[in-house]
Amino acid sequence: MNRIVMMLLVLLGMNAGSMWAQQPEASKKKEMTPGKNKVDKIRSLEKAIREEDKQHAAEELEQLGSSYAYKKQYEQSNYYYNKALEIYKKEKNNEKQAYLLRRIAANNEALQRNSEALGNYKASRRVSNSDLVQQLNTNDISRMEGRNSSSFKAQEHLIDDKIRTLESSSADKEEVVQAYQQKAEVALNLKDTQTAISNLEKASEAADRQEHKIAIKEELAGLYANANKTEEAIATTRSNIEKAVQLNDRENYYALQEQLAQYYFQAGKQQEGLDVMKAALEEAYRENNTVAAARLSGELFRFWKKKGDMKMANRYAEDFLDKVEGVINKDSLLLQHKLFDEIAQRVSLLEKEKDTQVLLYNKTRVYNVVLSVLLVLTILTVIGVIWVLYKLKRKNLQILLQSLRREMNPHFIFNSLNSVNQFIAENDEMAANRYLTKYATLMRNVMTTSNSDFITLQDEKVSLEHYLSLEALRFQGKFDFMLQIDENMDLYHTLVPNMLLQPFVENAIWHGLRYKDTKGLLEISIGKRGDAFTAVVKDNGIGVEASKRLKTRNQQTYKSRGIKNTQERIATLNKLYGCGITYTTSPADTAGGTGTIVTISWKKTKYNVPAQN
Repeated sequence: MNRIVMMLLVLLGMNAGSMWAQQPEASKKKEMTPGKNKVDKIRSLEKAIREEDKQHAAEELEQLGSSYAYKKQYEQSNYYYNKALEIYKKEKNNEKQAYLLRRIAANNEALQRNSEALGNYKASRRVSNSDLVQQLNTNDISRMEGRNSSSFKAQEHLIDDKIRTLESSSADKEEVVQAYQQKAEVALNLKDTQTAISNLEKASEAADRQEHKIAIKEELAGLYANANKTEEAIATTRSNIEKAVQLNDRENYYALQEQLAQYYFQAGKQQEGLDVMKAALEEAYRENNTVAAARLSGELFRFWKKKGDMKMANRYAEDFLDKVEGVINKDSLLLQHKLFDEIAQRVSLLEKEKDTQVLLYNKTRVYNVVLSVLLVLTILTVIGVIWVLYKLKRKNLQILLQSLRREMNPHFIFNSLNSVNQFIAENDEMAANRYLTKYATLMRNVMTTSNSDFITLQDEKVSLEHYLSLEALRFQGKFDFMLQIDENMDLYHTLVPNMLLQPFVENAIWHGLRYKDTKGLLEISIGKRGDAFTAVVKDNGIGVEASKRLKTRNQQTYKSRGIKNTQERIATLNKLYGCGITYTTSPADTAGGTGTIVTISWKKTKYNVPAQN
């Protein structure tokens, strides 16, 4: 017999407050089919998470949190509320955050975690933009801060202020219900059971969800029983049972039947209480509800044991032991709870997977950003290096060009000094003076523009005129010269390469006209041909071939440094500025049948010419 009792007690040791407890059942004559129970909700939650439907997932989490809160399973309620809160934070839904923080605060109050509840109310006030919600939070913060120091009456006044605020607005029903429940709690602390009952009745009327009404009325029935109003307790519990049947609430049905039996016992209606428990036990066996059968068998066992009738007590114990294996095997609710646990575990894994994905995404994004920054920096560095090399190359070309141009100046100076020396040797002091004066003017002009890669057409014209005057003075009576420039050209704004024409003019004089027996003619013309400038240097001298024959063997093997310098300068100008300079040399068609024509061309363009020092 002791073995039987011990086995029964082990079975009865199952936690009635857990998800294995308080199994729902049918009405007396027909079975109930499950509505949207916790399994349905957790399935819906899993689907929402898989489909990444954040709004739906948050709503399902919120509903699960509320369901647990109605059953006073506040820890589990906070778990789901906090999960929903995380989603609303990511979605930046401030009002939903404020609402859930208030629900979590209410749960923490019920758990006697007053400091945490106070923090929740403050957080809700910070995040909400609603004047009403901020006012409610301010009221609750004052109530929580004064809980340890102010009287219950002061607490009651604060709650009354909150109720007036809620009734004058279209506030959420949950807020109204919570306020009346808080006021009922204060009334109980003041030993005013009737006021507590009145406030719970108002809370029940305000609740808009039936499962919430049932939870409030359960508490109300307990107050009726404590006030020895057992008939009201019985009537309220019967009403709750009917609502549980309508809602297919398998979680509460048997717990309400047990409670109803206890109220009958309290009212002295022993037989009615026994009838309720026996009928509920038969339903539990019929519906294969293991936990309900164990609880009810245990209650009946204890009842008859207390009465001293061990025969009846053992009858219920033995009956349970005979049936328990078959009931367990067929208990769909046990399978539902197992299924709930499995789905809840999958949901937890899904959440961890999503969190891991988000973490990996964030890390990948950071890595990509860093990689992109490094790539951009590398590209910029390469571009910078290329740019620096380009600038160095241009600078080197500019230095080379300047060096070549300055090399022309000593060549010209040497020839000029030879001419002065010749005049002095011939004791022609006047000619030497005239020559030196013109030479000084030319050199001043050359030195002024010596650092410039480009000069205006006007400066080039002046330089050529001075140079031709000097050479005409040196070779008196040897040649005349003509310098013509297209009248449509802007002398002061058209740029030409510095000292481009002078070497060709010099060659015409020194290798063509100086050896001519008769007086020669040097013609220089500058004009435009389409999109290019063209300069023509024409002489009627002895011609190229005759000039070569007059040279000594050493002169024939020596390449004119002046022409070579000019070729290098043209190549450098073309690389540096894209001038497109070209020149051709051909025999001239003159009356004497000798002479040379040199045609120089360059592009008409706006050169990107740097400022010269």
